[in-house]
Amino acid sequence: MITVKEKAAGFAYIEIQNSSACAKVALQGGHLFQYQRKGKSPLLWLSEKSHFKTGKAIRGGIPLCWPWFGSDATDDTLPQHGFARTALFEFVSDDELDENTSEIILKLTSSERTLALWPYAFELLLQITVGRELSIALTSQNCGTEPF
Repeated sequence: MITVKEKAAGFAYIEIQNSSACAKVALQGGHLFQYQRKGKSPLLWLSEKSHFKTGKAIRGGIPLCWPWFGSDATDDTLPQHGFARTALFEFVSDDELDENTSEIILKLTSSERTLALWPYAFELLLQITVGRELSIALTSQNCGTEPF
């Protein structure tokens, strides 16, 4: 079962539950912050200091650092680890592949906000498959004419 839920202050996330595992993915940053196989301990660490607030990165789990890691090479006033980790992703689709495997796809595209931080048109697709194994694929597409 795949459902969209909210924590306090409207922080939206997707909860995935099937016969093999459960997972939670924040729409902010496409951040996977929980994965646990049935009958097993959680696989991912999550800090008790994670506040789940809009604009604040989650501590732990699997963050998306894009389009740069750490400080930007030319401007250290830009967000650490890029802007994708606090940007709001669009929930594109979900699919129950079988009773043990569920898949979601999230998307982030360039906007006025991202273009002010990084002057390139892009589309990111994040595919997360939850089952006996966890699979994550991030596809970055350059939608402009300038290379990045």
